[in-house]
Amino acid sequence: MLAATTQADEHLHSTFASRYTRSPVPRFHMPERSMPRDAAYQVIHDELMLDGNPRLNLASFVTTWMEPECDTLMMAAINKNYVDMDEYPVTTELQVCWEKFARYFEVELKEVKLKEGYYILDPVQAVELVDENTICVAAILGSTLTGEFEDVKMLNDLLLKKNEETGWNTPIHVDAASGGFIAPFLYPDLEWDFRLPLVKSINVSGHKYGLVYAGVGWIVWRNKEDLPDDLVFHINYLGSDQPTFTLNFSKEVMSGEEFKVTLYLIFLLVFVCCVALNLVFCSNADEKGW
Repeated sequence: MLAATTQADEHLHSTFASRYTRSPVPRFHMPERSMPRDAAYQVIHDELMLDGNPRLNLASFVTTWMEPECDTLMMAAINKNYVDMDEYPVTTELQVCWEKFARYFEVELKEVKLKEGYYILDPVQAVELVDENTICVAAILGSTLTGEFEDVKMLNDLLLKKNEETGWNTPIHVDAASGGFIAPFLYPDLEWDFRLPLVKSINVSGHKYGLVYAGVGWIVWRNKEDLPDDLVFHINYLGSDQPTFTLNFSKEVMSGEEFKVTLYLIFLLVFVCCVALNLVFCSNADEKGW
C-alpha cells in the first residue's frame, strides 16, 4: 500500500532531487519564488564546503578553537542586542555612532533638531546648515522613532541647487538601516537611492528588517571613485593582497555567520516577509496616532 505524501514531505526527504537544487540560484537579482527551508539550507551549506578548515588555518593569527562551553555561552547570547542598556545592563555600552565619529575624528557635527509633530529631518533646515566644509548630509530612511522615511528626493533637489550656486559638491549619505529592506518592494517609484545623483553611499542593517540577530550591516558606494583609494589599506599579512576599509583588521565571527543566514532568508522568503513586517508596523503606528 502506498501512502500519499505532501509536497513538503517530498522536499524534506529528497532535497537533492527537488527542482530547487537542479536550477541555478539567481546571482544578481531577487528570485521570484521562495524555496523550502531544507533546500535553501543545503544550497548554502554545500557552497560553504569550498571554504577551508579553520582548525588547519595556521596563518590567520587568530583563535580557531574554544572550549565547547564557550561556544554554548556565545550561542546563548547571540540574540541579545547589547546596545539596549535597559534590557542588558551587565554587558552594554551605548552606541552613538554619529557622535562617536564626530568626536574621534574631530568633525563638527551639525544637527537638525526635531520639533513637535515633525520627527524627521527637515530638508530645508538641513541644506541651510551646509557650508564649504560639509562632508555630506545624512538622511534616514526609516526613523527609529516612528519608521517614517525622510524626504531624500527633496534634500537632493535643494542640495543640487545650492551646489550649483556655490560651486560646492556636497553629497548625501542615506542611512537605510530599516527602510532599505522595505522601500524597493513597497514603494518602487520612491526616489531615495542611487537614482538621485547626490546619493553617494547607502547603508542597511541586517539585524532589523534583514531578520537576523544584531551585529551585521552593509554599506554600498555609488561608484568605486566615491571611496577614495587612499582610505583603503592593502595588506598582505596572510599572503595575497587584501584591501581593507575598517578600523580593525579581524572580522567578528557573527557578522560572517549572519551574512550566511541573510542569504538563507532571501532564498526562503524572498521579499514577502519584509513587506508583511512593514505593514504590521505601519498598522500599529496608525493605531497609536504616530
